[in-house]
Amino acid sequence: EAAAMGDRSGRGGPPTPEPGQDYYSVYIRNLPFSITQEILRDVFARHGEVHDVHIPKDYYTGQPRGFAYVQFDNIESGREAIRQEEGQLLDGRQMQVSWAAGNRKSGREMAAKDSRRGRPPERDSGGDYDRYDRHD
Repeated sequence: EAAAMGDRSGRGGPPTPEPGQDYYSVYIRNLPFSITQEILRDVFARHGEVHDVHIPKDYYTGQPRGFAYVQFDNIESGREAIRQEEGQLLDGRQMQVSWAAGNRKSGREMAAKDSRRGRPPERDSGGDYDRYDRHD
């Protein structure tokens, strides 16, 4: 059924959410780092009532991570958004649009996820850095 929704990426993607939910979330990848909630709301509101737009930011730097979630009030709006926006260009980047899988993560959950990827927390600039380079 995902292919019928416009998921032409060949990756399959998450299944269509069950009807009867309060909101239906669409996941958008490959966004420019300059993206704003206002821009995404304008793009996706063409397909129906947008309940919320969330652009996750890097826990350590505060910079956008290149993907976002848009919540629609009804399943048909989400379906239409996926069908119409998958593969479209936004600021020169080709969006990848599918149903979102799972629930929205908190900042702490994302920080834990980043640390599991081997990404260290931001360090301050200096002080004790040279103690790691000594070979005496």
